[in-house]
Parts: sequence; structure tokens; C-alpha cells
Amino acid sequence: MKKITYLFLLISFYTHAQKTSFKFGKVSAEELKMSECAFFEEADAMVLGRIGRLRFKNENQGFIYEIEITKRIKIFNTEGKDYANISLIQYDPTEGIAREELSQIQGMTYNLVDGKVVKTKLEKNQIFESRLSDFRKEVSFALPNVKDGSVVEFKYIQRSHYLGNLYTWVLQEDLPVAFSQFTYTLPDFFEYRQSILGTSLDIKSSSFDEVEDFHRGFQAMSRTQTSKSEELKSFSTTSTIEATDIPPILDEPYMNNKVDIPTRLEFQLESRDFPGYSFSTARVRTYADFNKQLLESGSLGGAMKRNGFAKDKVKSLEGTDLEKATEIYNWIQGNFAWNNVLSIGSSRAGGAAFKEKKGSTADINLTLGAALRRAGLQAFPVLISTRGHGTPHPSYPSYNDFNSVVIATIIGEKIILADAASDLPFGMLPNRCLNGRGWLVNDPEGMWVNLKSHAKITRDFNTSIAVENGQLVTDVKARYADYGFIPEKRMLNSEGEEAYKHKITDRYFTDMEIGELNIQNNPKDLRWSVRCMEALDDDQTIYLNPVRFGAINDNPFKREERNAPVDFSTGQTIRLLTTIRVPEGYQAELPKPAVISLPEGAAKFTYAVRQSGQMINISSSFIVNQTDFGSDNYAYIRQFYQLVSEKHQEPVILKKI
Repeated sequence: MKKITYLFLLISFYTHAQKTSFKFGKVSAEELKMSECAFFEEADAMVLGRIGRLRFKNENQGFIYEIEITKRIKIFNTEGKDYANISLIQYDPTEGIAREELSQIQGMTYNLVDGKVVKTKLEKNQIFESRLSDFRKEVSFALPNVKDGSVVEFKYIQRSHYLGNLYTWVLQEDLPVAFSQFTYTLPDFFEYRQSILGTSLDIKSSSFDEVEDFHRGFQAMSRTQTSKSEELKSFSTTSTIEATDIPPILDEPYMNNKVDIPTRLEFQLESRDFPGYSFSTARVRTYADFNKQLLESGSLGGAMKRNGFAKDKVKSLEGTDLEKATEIYNWIQGNFAWNNVLSIGSSRAGGAAFKEKKGSTADINLTLGAALRRAGLQAFPVLISTRGHGTPHPSYPSYNDFNSVVIATIIGEKIILADAASDLPFGMLPNRCLNGRGWLVNDPEGMWVNLKSHAKITRDFNTSIAVENGQLVTDVKARYADYGFIPEKRMLNSEGEEAYKHKITDRYFTDMEIGELNIQNNPKDLRWSVRCMEALDDDQTIYLNPVRFGAINDNPFKREERNAPVDFSTGQTIRLLTTIRVPEGYQAELPKPAVISLPEGAAKFTYAVRQSGQMINISSSFIVNQTDFGSDNYAYIRQFYQLVSEKHQEPVILKKI
């Protein structure tokens, strides 16, 4: 009995007799007359239907699976025309015979002309193929003659030799989907764990059993042998899932790993068993098995042993382990230019890559790891999935879950993560790497490490406000530290000091007169200071925003509900300290203090107000320790930001007595 695991879904069952009339080439005038999506009116386009049919086949090289996909899209307006540009990515390595293959691509555009349906066919010379990397290939085409109101559709067949993970059927897309149906037949030779993941949808499901006949061929190995074919009979199960009126996946603030959000059906091979054949059952690998295979891999574990190139450099090292590790990191970082390729393994890492002076993240970081080990330091590769690439499965490992590698150096009890393909100091990962957890490859067992544990934005603003000669005079001192200084320093270094000063002026001091802006570009932080002046329109009542600079004045979370998790790449600490000198002859009306906290120390906001004589001191401390919030906690983080932004907009009022 095959087991199906459905997560976070309401499942309802329907009889197999229910079928859809959706067929390629059968577009109706009613579809062409549609002017909007009935269940998502603001859509520029919508998917009228997407259907998939997956079956297994047996060929000379063994079993493969084949899936036929048909998709129909309605274009409502000019903004929706881009959805007629199709890109299909397939796994197609330059070496080996196992790959994904696309065939029988067909496409059609339909328009309503004088009440009649007019078809425009996609021609073969309009289909383009290009290689993206040594592992990926793209097939792309633009469906022809697309206008406002057009309906476009296409179909193709994809064949794959990779049976460990079957095609993932995604029901939810960037567009609203009127109808999605996926039918798949699994032979009883293969046991798959089937999981529906993502946001909650009302999905209908059915299944029935059928008998399939496969033929297994045997090639003669000598003149005395003959080739033969043997019949394999399978008691297969055919299943169908479908859903209707599916809302789109909307872009949201602080939304990461969008690929994890849509409702989808995933397959993971658990075992295989052919009656009458004596071979061991292939179970799903655990991370312990995965870790062992990585250690034995010449492009990962083996790459860390190729350290002869660092012999002379290691002899010159002095100081503590941290100082040695930092010097090696700077040496490797300064030697390489990153080619913008993300990868998890390298056959060139070590001397070959070091000599070439450019390479992928694996080329660079595995070379770094090898040099650190040559120096007698504990260094280990850490496989990661970069931001937007998705979240690795916590229990069932897959190479496809990871797309890059960084290095962990253990000094004392501290794990220091580094990416020498970046321009950052030792111990800081670039933003692309700050995505959940990474798998540290160690002997005999690896482990998960938190990629965000030491990532924090720090910003401090110290402001002094006074009224002088009918003007509001404000002195501002800003400091950016930790991950907070990275974008500022990059902007300063790439655009120059004058351009950076203009950026600060546009950001904070529009319509204000400012004096000289002083900048300090330090190794671990960036600081600037400036005096600005504003004329007072009314000296009877003066309204001051005490935390005008660096404050959170707007709630980024606008929607009342959200399906996607909130994913901050780093923690945050924003401290604002303001001193106001009350002029003689005035009295002050002050905002009230406040303390707002989220449970378990996830976030805290403190707003303190104190007046002593003519001096007012206001401090605001905004701290977010937790970087990931599930959609079930969205209401709390949204309300937290709303209360903070409202408090930051409360004025200090100075009234003439």
C-alpha cells in the first residue's frame, strides 16, 4: 500500500468518473471574450488551465518517467503579454547520459477577429535552445501574435532519467489559476513518499489501480549469449489531484524562498523492489549517508585535501589561530575573482584554481578550506541554499536542495563562517548566503549550522535639536556597523564620496539647508555627521519629530493576511538618541514612553522620554532578534511594526508661554 502524506491541506475526495473537457486546441469564444479573472480581478493575465500526465517507461538504459504538460493562459491587457514568453529549464549535464529531455513542443495563439476564432501557430524556428551552465539548459519561445485579450497555450513532453525525485507539480503560480490537474501512474516497483507542501488549498484527489506491462531487456555480453527481453508486470496506482480558482502567489516585503510557498506535490523515492530480482532495496538516504558520500566525493571532501599550493604561505603565518585564519582568508580572497557561478563541488579546487585566479564559489571556498587545513586549522565545507533558491529538506537530502558552499572554521568553541567569493571580511557571509541552515560536512557525521546566527544590522543615530535665531538647528551623527555598514560602504566605494554625500542628503535632508557632511570610513563601521538648518514658519507652536533620522516611520506589512513567512536576512538593532533644548519662554508637550515586545524575546521596542529642566532626552531602541516568522505569526509582527511606526511619528510640541 502506497502512503501519501499531505501537509497543511484540506483534502476532499471525488470519484474517478469526473473528468475535465480541457484539451489542447479547443479554445472557446467565451474564453476569448473574458475581460477579467472572476476570483482575482486585478490580474493582468490568468492561467485558464494546466494539466499534467506522468507515466513510467522502460527502455534499454532502464526506467525513465515521462510527463506531458499542457498550459493555457488568458492575456487581459498589455501588462500581461510577458506571460506569453515561455522559458523551460531542464537538467542537462554536459557529461553522462542521464538527463532531462524536452520534445514535441507545440504552441498556439488565439484571437477573436470579427467574431471568429483565429489561430496563429508557434513555428519550430521560433523555439530557441541555450546552455545556461554545465548542468542546465533553457528552451524558450515567445508565442506569436499576442494581443490584449489573446489566449495562448502550449504543450510539451519532458523525459527524465532521475527517479529519486519525480517532477514536482506546482498548483499555485504568480498568476491566478482557474484549473490545475495532475495525473500520475506509479508502478509498484517504486515506493515514493508523496507530500503536498506550501499554502493551504482545497484539493480534490482520487486514485485507482491498474495493471501495466513493462519489458526489461538484456544485452548479450558474448557470442555464446543471446539478447533477450523479459516481461515485468506491475500493479500500478493512478492518482489525480486537481484544484480550481487558485489565488496567485503575491510578492510581499521580506519574502524569501518563493519556491517554498506555492502549493505543490513532491515525490521522494523511498524504496524499489522488482519481484524475482535479487538486489538490495534502495532506501531514501539519511543525512548521515549523504554526509558520507560528500566526504568521499573528489569534488568536495577530496578537494579539501589538495593543499600543497599553500605550503609556503603556511610557513610564513604567525599569531593566534584567528589571526592565521584571517590572513589565509584575505590571501585567498585577494587572489580570486568570482565568476558569478554558484556551485557545491569543484574538481579544480586547490592548486589549479589558485593558479587560474578565478572560479565559482566552490572553486574559491574549497581552495580556502584546503589552505586552512594545511595550516592545521579545523575547516569544513558547508553546503547551503542561497536566498531564493529554497529551503533544504530537513530529513531527506537532495543535491538539488543546495547550490553553493561556504567554509566553517572552528576556533575554540566558535564556528566562523566565511565566503571568500565575497568582498566581506572574514566571518561575514554575503546576503545571498543568509538563508536558514547549511549542512556542515564533517567526519564521521555532519551537522546543521545556523547561517544567520551572527548576522545583525546595527544603526545608531544621535541627534541634537535646538532653536536658534528663528531657525531649527539640528546636529546629526550616524553610525552603521555589523551588516548595517555593508551597503553604505559599497555605495561609498563604488560611487565615490561626493555621490555618497548626495545619497545621504536625498535620503534624510531634502528641502533642508545642510553644512559640511563629514564621513569616516573605518574598517568595522561607517560614520557621518552633519548640521542642518530649517526656518520656522511659526514660532508660537513648534512641532518637532524627535526621531526623524533613522526611524521606522512606515509599516512595510500592508496586507491584513499573508501566506508567506516573514524572512529577515539578519537581526536588527536600531538605536536613536535625541536631545532637545527647550528655548526660554516655551513649554513642551511630550509623547508618552512605551515598551512593546514579542514573545520569547523575538523583538522588543523601547521608547523612553525624560525631561530635566530645559533638556529633553528621548531614546528609541528597536531590536529584532528572531529572523524568521511563520505566516501564523504574521499578525503579531505586523502589529509590532505598526505600533513602532506610529510611536515614531508622535511629535514633541513646543508652545510659547
